[in-house]
Amino acid sequence: MTTLSFDQVLATARQLSPHDRARLVAVVVEELVSDHPLLTENDAWERLQRFREELYTLGPVLPTPAEQLDRDRRERDTILIGLGVDDVHA
Repeated sequence: MTTLSFDQVLATARQLSPHDRARLVAVVVEELVSDHPLLTENDAWERLQRFREELYTLGPVLPTPAEQLDRDRRERDTILIGLGVDDVHA
């Protein structure tokens, strides 16, 4: 059996009519979904809890997003307005 590359399959799929391309996509998506069942609600909550715990172990982010925004705003203002001695805006 010959193995086709992604580019070969894509080129062939582009030769199909729009209706047949839609059918192809539907079949491929259906196969993907059946191969990988969706998480249950409890599984999703458990994964979220594990993610939160991982973030907690990393500790606080420094600088905080608010601190970084303040720094960025001050830097932007310095560039736009300028703080030089001969600056008309000082």
